[in-house]
Amino acid sequence: MRLKISDTENFTMGIKHLINEELTSSYEAIEKVTTETRHETIHSLRKSFKRIRAILRLIREKIGKQEYKKQNTFYRDLGRQISDLRDSTSIIEVLDDLRIKHKKELETDAFELPLESLTYYRRQATKKQLDQEDKLSFIQSALYDKLIASEEWIPEIESFTDLSPSLRRVYKRGKEGLAKSIESKSPQDFHEWRKRAKYLRFEMEVLNRIWPKPMKAFAKELHDITDYLGTDHDLYLLTEKINNSDVQFKSTTEKSILMALIEHQRQQLQEYSILKGKKFYNFHSDQFIQLLENAWNLHQKRKKKDSLLKQVVLIHQ
Repeated sequence: MRLKISDTENFTMGIKHLINEELTSSYEAIEKVTTETRHETIHSLRKSFKRIRAILRLIREKIGKQEYKKQNTFYRDLGRQISDLRDSTSIIEVLDDLRIKHKKELETDAFELPLESLTYYRRQATKKQLDQEDKLSFIQSALYDKLIASEEWIPEIESFTDLSPSLRRVYKRGKEGLAKSIESKSPQDFHEWRKRAKYLRFEMEVLNRIWPKPMKAFAKELHDITDYLGTDHDLYLLTEKINNSDVQFKSTTEKSILMALIEHQRQQLQEYSILKGKKFYNFHSDQFIQLLENAWNLHQKRKKKDSLLKQVVLIHQ
């Protein structure tokens, strides 16, 4: 669990530390990047920006609409700089996974040509965006500016009510996203639901200390949902590539086999995510927030009690 505030740390300082850690690790990842590791680095950067945006959503009410929009837009736009490259890698990985999963039923050289054509496309995109446009240097420079900037825009988080409106909104939108996905079965709706579930997952990690075991379980359920939906989206992007004739095949039969495998896999992933989603989003949003608020208040009482006990021990030493 990466987004974790220690039990003894002031919550506001913890938020600042989490953002700083994500910025620092992203900056250092670019500093150390090599030709062999740059696609892995791109994936790492995208995840870091999403974590920061989840934290921003958590404290949205406290920092205000204008500051939230400014900060969120900054990290969203940084992520978009490298989104095409990340997608191209995800498509290659999901096709390779399909080939491995069904290798017993497939010919030895199945999907080699599609993989070669997708790898060629990524190589050309990498050359343009990283070698010619040097997008990683641009991102690193922007991260450096953030690292040396003041953190005064993050005010003191004084109580759960500073967080509850944002938590309620993210949970409610996730629940609505599930319902919309069930009704429409559209790739866009599943993808939007995934975004909402991912933000909530990261927020559960940030709040882990208030109720460790249940919060870890919540985060795990959301992680499973977003993994299923993420693979589904990657398969959808692969389908789009095929439909746009961006993928080469050795025969129409090979193409038909792949399309059938993709369709079957996507159907399974959507069913799994919906089953888990129905279980997780079974609460009314008010009930879910009340659970978290009760846990927050109990944690605060325990902290106060522990602090008093320490003072008593010090007095009697």
